[in-house]
Amino acid sequence: MHPYYLIPFFLVIFSVPKVRNTFFAGFALGVLINVVLSCIAAWNEYYILNAVPDDWSMFRSHSYHNYFAGLLAVSILIGLLNNKFRGIYRWVAIGFFLLINYNILFLVAGRTGQLIYLLMIGLTLISWKPRAGIIAGVILALSTAFILPNFSPAIQKGVNITQSNLISYSEGNVETPTGLRLDYYKSSIALLKEKPFFGHGTGSFVNEYRKLTGIHEGQRATNNPHNDYLKLGIELGIIGIILLPLLLITAAWQGRHLVDPWRWMLYAVLTSMGVATLANSFFMDTITGVAFVLLTCALLNGPQRDPTA
Repeated sequence: MHPYYLIPFFLVIFSVPKVRNTFFAGFALGVLINVVLSCIAAWNEYYILNAVPDDWSMFRSHSYHNYFAGLLAVSILIGLLNNKFRGIYRWVAIGFFLLINYNILFLVAGRTGQLIYLLMIGLTLISWKPRAGIIAGVILALSTAFILPNFSPAIQKGVNITQSNLISYSEGNVETPTGLRLDYYKSSIALLKEKPFFGHGTGSFVNEYRKLTGIHEGQRATNNPHNDYLKLGIELGIIGIILLPLLLITAAWQGRHLVDPWRWMLYAVLTSMGVATLANSFFMDTITGVAFVLLTCALLNGPQRDPTA
């Protein structure tokens, strides 16, 4: 069963503060353990699980690693901006925030996660103080554009891979990570043009993709185009493309009365998923899809500025 069917259930479950807070604590602890172990492995050059040179994600993939680590870092930043940490805990929070930043931007080569993380940081700064946030965001963008490509092995690896993939694609070699995505998008747009209004039908993507391309095996054979907007458009037409933004907008509207820390975090989660799924099937992916449902339901049950709203 797809996790989105469980939204009403989790909305009820997370209405209990202790359950909600326990979930957040477990999420934070799990991500933090992953980040700390990743850093220790990198510092000692100890390749365990999925860790490889210049990409020290160990569990699952670097996309998951950077995305979830980014969510934790943003939540810490939001807590710091709202003075939620006092005394020694404030310094501990700052230390973990810096460690996660170092891990995401210098040790783990997850391009999507890195870009989404920087986007969430910018959005948080603007939510904090719009005018000052825009200035800080511009400074952050300029500094990262200069520092990271020159000093981050993880960023350098991602840039080199992308450049190499694009050159290979221009020469006719499709079977690279970037080339495959471009190939999926090209075929998906062709399918979308065939039936733009009502689509090919629910669950039809795999068969229609095979009919169009004639590909049944190998890397070019796929069950999703690595873009949830395209997949829903192919299966349901224009209404399918509209469904995801409506889901995100509805959740944002429901959370408009939350107190600032909770509202900012909700908007960060919604924005990150909406953008990330342009290059990955984050909504259809079980790991990120379930995480989205859990985090959104938990955040929507946060404290409100007006309890009677």
